[in-house]
Amino acid sequence: AITNVQATQEQCDQLLEAVVGERMAARERELLEAVLPALDGLENAIASGRRYLDLRDQAASTLETSTIPPTPAQAVLVSPADRAKLAGWLDGLRLVRERMLAILEAGGVTPIPTIGRPFDPYLHVAVGTTAEGSGPPGTIVIEERRGYRSPAGVLRYAEVIVLRPKPESDRPPARAGDGLEGEHNRDCGH
Repeated sequence: AITNVQATQEQCDQLLEAVVGERMAARERELLEAVLPALDGLENAIASGRRYLDLRDQAASTLETSTIPPTPAQAVLVSPADRAKLAGWLDGLRLVRERMLAILEAGGVTPIPTIGRPFDPYLHVAVGTTAEGSGPPGTIVIEERRGYRSPAGVLRYAEVIVLRPKPESDRPPARAGDGLEGEHNRDCGH
């Protein structure tokens, strides 16, 4: 009778361990999924800051070559001090982003590779296609939203734009001497 009680106790302990493990894994996944939008926000802020910095640099070079003096507001916006503040702010955002990525990586979470890779429906969601780009059909040419995976599986699918060549009807006809005449004739039954 005692061995039956001990065996039942061991089974209960194992079941309890399994349930606790599943709950912890579910909470960990929820936490990781909650961090991803914050990481997206950081990446968007960094990209926006870079675009602004580029525009600011273009405006500064235009004003340098202009014969018209800048207004006081323009002078402040293109000043080296303003540029240094913005560049420092962007550096700080990049550091925070890197720390977040390191925390995710320590938890086994890694970004899903995209650009230049073949589309994989187990990792990617095609949100569009384009004829612009290089590579074979089905190659990912643009990443719209980064995806992440963990050892337990995909946390968020990468949203991508996939290369899809123009249909034959949209392509210009083969010209004499381009080496495609024979192939074109074979395809047409000639």
